[in-house]
Amino acid sequence: MEYEVLRGKKILVMGGGSQHCKVVEAAKELGVITYVVDNLETAPAKEMADYSYQINVTETEQLAKLCEEEQIDGIVSGWFDFVQPHYQRLCERTKKFCYGTREQFEILTRKKDFKDCCIKYGVGAPTRLLLEEIGDELPFKVIVKPSNSRGSRGASICTTKAEVVKAVENAKQASFDGQYIIERYIAQQDAFCVSYQFINGEAYLEQLSDAFFGDKEYGLDKVAVAYRSPSVRSEEYVSKENGRLINMLKSIGVTDGPFVAQGFFTEDDVLYFDPGRRFAGGEYERAFKRITGIDVPRAMIYFAIMGKYPTEHDAFSKESYKLNGKTTIRLQINVRAGVVAKEEGFDVVNDMPEVEYIAFYHAPGSEILATGNTHQRYAHIIVVDENSAKLKETVKKIYDKIRVYDVNGEDMIVSLLDPEKI
Repeated sequence: MEYEVLRGKKILVMGGGSQHCKVVEAAKELGVITYVVDNLETAPAKEMADYSYQINVTETEQLAKLCEEEQIDGIVSGWFDFVQPHYQRLCERTKKFCYGTREQFEILTRKKDFKDCCIKYGVGAPTRLLLEEIGDELPFKVIVKPSNSRGSRGASICTTKAEVVKAVENAKQASFDGQYIIERYIAQQDAFCVSYQFINGEAYLEQLSDAFFGDKEYGLDKVAVAYRSPSVRSEEYVSKENGRLINMLKSIGVTDGPFVAQGFFTEDDVLYFDPGRRFAGGEYERAFKRITGIDVPRAMIYFAIMGKYPTEHDAFSKESYKLNGKTTIRLQINVRAGVVAKEEGFDVVNDMPEVEYIAFYHAPGSEILATGNTHQRYAHIIVVDENSAKLKETVKKIYDKIRVYDVNGEDMIVSLLDPEKI
C-alpha cells in the first residue's frame, strides 16, 4: 500500500546504460511512468522506457525544460560518476528531491578533492605527488589518472618521469574537469570495493567486496575481472576502519543516499583511492535484493518522488553486507581486441539457478579495441551461491560454457579469474 502513492507519477532517469534497466523495471512494477535520457541514440534502458530522448545528461537547461513540459515528479541517477554532479544540478534547478548537496558531489566524485578530504579527516589514501616536485628519478612506481573520469579511462602506471609527463597529458584529456592526480601505485592483490547506504543520517554498510584484476599481458591490470562479496576481510574492516570513513562522510553532511569507494588493504592501514556519490556500479543490487529482500532501485524511485525512504528500507541493518551468510560474485567477462562474430553458452549460463542476471555491453558485430579499460568488458554475470566453496564450482561451470568468437573463429575471452582464488 505504501507504494500506491507513486502510481501514475513520472520519473526522469539520467542515463540509458544497462545499469539503469533495473530502475525502469522497478518503475514499471510500481506503475511509474519512465523518461530516460542519454546522448546515445539507442541504449538498453531507453529501449525499455515509456519515453526516451537523445539528450546529453550534461544539458541541464534542456533537461529542466523537459521536466517542466512533461511535469516530471522525480529524478533518478545512481551509477555513473560523471552523471552525478549533473543530477544534483538538475534536481536543484527543478526543485526536485536530491540525496546530496553540490559540495558533497564535488568532493565525492573528484579524486583530487576526495584525497584532500581524506587527508583533512585522517582517512587513509595513497601518497600523492605533484608533477613539479618530481625529480629525474621517481621514488616509487606511480599511477597517473584523471581527477574525474570513469571506467579506468586515462589511467597510466609509470616508472619514469618521462612516462609521467606523457601520462599527465593523457589523464587531462580523459578527465571531465581537465584535472589529474599522481599517486603511489599499490599492487592490487588486496583491493576492495565498499558501498554504503545512508538513511536519515544513519550509515549502513551495503557491500564489502574483494576485487580481482585482469592480466597485465592483455593491458587489463587496471580493470576488475570479478568482485566477491562479502570480503574475506570484512571483520577486520568493520572493526578497524568502518567508523573512520563514516565519520568523515557525516562531517561533510552526508545524511541520505549512496556512497562507494575503492581501496586497498595494506599491512598497517586501509587506503582509499576512488570515490563515488553513487552505487557500486554493475548489478550488485540485484544480488542484494535476491538475498536480503531489500529493493534498492524501488526505494530510489520512492525517495526521488517523496523525499524520504519507504519503510521497506527499515530492513537495512548494520550486518546487511553479510548477505545472510551467502556469497555473491560479479564476473566481468573481458575480451581482447577484434570483431565479435558470435557468442556461445550465455543462454545456458543464464538458466543456471545460481545466476541472477547477465548484462551485455557488446554483441556480435561489435568491434573491440585494445583500450585497457571497461570498453573491453563484454558481459557482466551475477552469481549467488551458498558459500565460497560452492561458488568456486559454479564459476568453473560458467567459464567452461561461455565463448566469444572473432571472425577467425578464435575465442576472444581473456583475463578470467582463477576460480581457486575465490
